[in-house]
Amino acid sequence: MLRGLPMLSERSWPLRVFLTYVGLGIAWIVLSDRVLLGLGLSPQQITQLQGLKGTAFVLLSGLLVFELTRRFQAAQERGRRELVRSEQMYRTLARDLPKGAVFLFDHDLRFLLAEGQGLAEAGLRREDLEGRTLSEAVPASAPYLEPLYRAALAGETRTDVREYRGAHYKVVVQPVRDAGGKVWAGLAVGYDVSEMVEAQQALRQRAELEGNFRRLFEENPLPMWVYDRESHRFLEVNRAAVQTYGYSREEFLGMTLLDIRPPEEVGRLQANLAQPRQEHESSGPWRHRLKDGREIWVEIASHVHTYAGRPAVLVTAKDVTRQVESQRALQASERRFRALVENAPDAISLLDPQGNIVFDTPASTRILGYSQEERLGQNAFELVHPEDLAATREVFGRVLERPGGLGSALMRFRHKDGSWRWLEAIASNLLLEPSVGGVVVNFRDVTERKQAEEAVLALNARLEQRVGELEALQKIDQAILNREGMADIAALILRETLEHLEVEAAALYRFDAAAEELEYVGGQGFRGSGLARKRVRLGQGLLGGVARRLEPLEVPDIWAAGADSPRVETFREEGLVGYAAVPVLAGGRLQGVLEAFRRAPLHLGAGDRAFLKALANQAGVALAHAELLAGLERANAELHSAYDHTIEALAAAIDLRDHETENHSRRVTELTLELARRMGMGPEELRQVRRGALLHDVGKLAVPDAVLLKPGKLTEEEWAEMKKHPVLAYEWLSQIPFLAPALEIPYAHHERWDGTGYPRGLGGEEIPLAARVFAVVDVYDALTSDRPYRAAWSQEKTLRYLQEQAGTHFDPAVVEAFLGMIDRERERAG
Repeated sequence: MLRGLPMLSERSWPLRVFLTYVGLGIAWIVLSDRVLLGLGLSPQQITQLQGLKGTAFVLLSGLLVFELTRRFQAAQERGRRELVRSEQMYRTLARDLPKGAVFLFDHDLRFLLAEGQGLAEAGLRREDLEGRTLSEAVPASAPYLEPLYRAALAGETRTDVREYRGAHYKVVVQPVRDAGGKVWAGLAVGYDVSEMVEAQQALRQRAELEGNFRRLFEENPLPMWVYDRESHRFLEVNRAAVQTYGYSREEFLGMTLLDIRPPEEVGRLQANLAQPRQEHESSGPWRHRLKDGREIWVEIASHVHTYAGRPAVLVTAKDVTRQVESQRALQASERRFRALVENAPDAISLLDPQGNIVFDTPASTRILGYSQEERLGQNAFELVHPEDLAATREVFGRVLERPGGLGSALMRFRHKDGSWRWLEAIASNLLLEPSVGGVVVNFRDVTERKQAEEAVLALNARLEQRVGELEALQKIDQAILNREGMADIAALILRETLEHLEVEAAALYRFDAAAEELEYVGGQGFRGSGLARKRVRLGQGLLGGVARRLEPLEVPDIWAAGADSPRVETFREEGLVGYAAVPVLAGGRLQGVLEAFRRAPLHLGAGDRAFLKALANQAGVALAHAELLAGLERANAELHSAYDHTIEALAAAIDLRDHETENHSRRVTELTLELARRMGMGPEELRQVRRGALLHDVGKLAVPDAVLLKPGKLTEEEWAEMKKHPVLAYEWLSQIPFLAPALEIPYAHHERWDGTGYPRGLGGEEIPLAARVFAVVDVYDALTSDRPYRAAWSQEKTLRYLQEQAGTHFDPAVVEAFLGMIDRERERAG
């Protein structure tokens, strides 16, 4: 290794020997020649002396070369010993350097020495470095190290820290000088300072974190303080605490926690402070007293930690005065409303989306008999009558579809005693209301009302049945008055028998007095013609027995009764089971027998028997009572006519009161009937449509003249008054059973297809078809009529408006049908 190191005087020594020798030679020649010339010697003497002079010069120059060579060798030996000592020192230093390495390099940046524990950690070997240049040994690090190495060779000392293979290394480079102070090499020392760097970073981060926490503490908008756990004295407070409580920081630091509490709160605080502390705690609300004497409510969040070497607690105080006051006001309001709810005659239940009861008022116990404990958790649908369950679930489902959704239903609920009670319920979807979080159902017991309604409906049904029977008798009378044939009259009697009685077949027999036999006149509902081929003698079988006794006969099951009849085989073929027959009389004389059959057991009610007998009487005495029945028919027609004339008069009165709409009712009625026919409505529906159209504005009779006849725009209050007329119409007309079927138009003609109409906010097909049809005609007539505040619109403009409002105001299908009807009328007119 020493052979590769330069000697300290190796470069300057040859020049020095050359110059010394040349100088000595020139001086010897010049001086000796001058001395010889100055002696005045002869040439021979001079020649001899020149020989001696040359010999002396050779001896002196030899001595000089010997001395110079001896000194050169001595200097070389000293240099070698110094280099060996330096190499050993550097290698020893490098070996003892923990996690570091030492590099010695020459002016060519060639490594003369590489040693140290850090070589292996850096993935290097001494053998791969010594004797090689920087770019050859470590090409990846050369761009970084070369400026540092060259700075050392230029006489500079530099220090740098570099990250290499995940570790931080400190690199120190400095020049190495010879005895003359000349830089002959560079020394680089690198060692691992990762731990020191990490420690410095940790210190910086901790300082930064502490600074951040200090800023968070000081700038926190909530009051914060630190207090001593033993003395409860304030150790530090932030700016928000000073601003909120009114005490200066110095005043705070001279106080304890007890000083900011009202006297009545001190005992509670001391009890709380005496309890073992958790690392994190929340408590409150607490009352705190401010410096000016006011009190606030706060919630406390505390964290146990150490402050200045003492056990302390960091506290954050949140002002919740408004929340506490609001909560107290809410509690007072809740008590008031609870008193109202608990004493209300109607019951209120709160249901979850599955229909489970989560709250119930005492009225529910009074209505259904279950205690509140029994009701809580119970599913409301479990108490619904099976026949009402599907409709009830459907209404509940619609309510759940949208927040704030409303729905009403009428259903039967099972009472605790097992009976069924009719309940009228209104449900409101308040699931998204934080204070409710469920579906609120208000309900009341309407059993008595429902029973009364059912009684009325049953009475109406019986009346309708009687009216139907009467109409049937009228048809028979009319047939007789029109002198129709016996076959037609018989067919009519039999048809009415099947239509109004729960029977499947009927037959009419005429009594032949001369032959004392019953002859088949006609039948309906039979599969074959077996009965037509049979003539039955008086007194024979079921039919002959009725004719002989002149009394009605009812046999629920002819096979169980074992009846004997010449028509048994026919009965069997037809599958007949139930039997009823009534004699046909006129003036007390037998005219025939009317029979009715079922293919199942037959049980006629009193009304059915009466009707069957009436049919028989009509058949028997039709001719004798034709005039009487004709008069009855006329009376019935006059009654219906009187109803219709009354409705027309009432409509005319409405038009006369509202001068702007004169003849409006008549026009819209005619157009509505035409459009309703095109929409497929039948005769009975058209009859109710006609009455409803005539009475559509009957509610306006209760609207004050100042509102109804006002020529200008109505105010909001006046509009509210005007909008009551559909409800008033419903309240008036619903009390008249005869007009109940005609209520759809008066009650719903101001509803809109998109649900923004009034009075009920119905939408889409919830609006009755009759009302949807009328709404289009009503607006059409209104827009094409003159008003004091505007001229009538043209037909084209009005029709465009109707098209624009289709799907918003009007049913699109109705608008389409109306436009088609107008087009056809134009074609006929054109």
